[in-house]
Amino acid sequence: MNWFYVINGVQGGPVGWDEIVALAGRGTLKPTDLVWTEGQPDWQPAGGVTGLKFRSPDEDLKWIAPVGRSVWSIFAGYLGLFAVVGIGAPFAIIAALLAFREIKRDPKLLGRGRAIFGLIMGIVFTVLYGALILSNTVFAPPRSY
Repeated sequence: MNWFYVINGVQGGPVGWDEIVALAGRGTLKPTDLVWTEGQPDWQPAGGVTGLKFRSPDEDLKWIAPVGRSVWSIFAGYLGLFAVVGIGAPFAIIAALLAFREIKRDPKLLGRGRAIFGLIMGIVFTVLYGALILSNTVFAPPRSY
C-alpha cells in the first residue's frame, strides 16, 4: 500500500508502510503532518494513524541539555565537580539528597546518575578534607617557639 505525506508544506511519496514508520521514528514525520493512503477519504494527521510511533523532540535534547532532569541533580553534579577543590563537597551531599527526594516524588524526572556522582564526590572529599583538617590540628606536632 502506498503512502503520501506532507512535511513542512512539501508533499512526498509514494512510499511503503515501512518508510512511513521510519520517518516517524526518526522524527522527520511529526504527528501534526498530514498523510494519505489508498482507501482513505481525505488527508489526516499522522498522529491519528495506528501503529506510528513518533520520536519526541526531547529525545535528542536530553543528551545535551538538562531537559527533564531534577534541578537538584544538576546542582549535585556540578557541586560534585567543585568538591575536588573542597568548596562544594558538603553542599554536593545535600543537593544529591534533595535530588533523590525530588526524583522519588516524580519518577519521570531524570538525573539519578548526576545525583549519585554528586553524592559520592561529596562524601569522598568531605571525608578527605575532614581528615586533612583533623590531621593538621589534632595530630600536628607541638610547635616550639
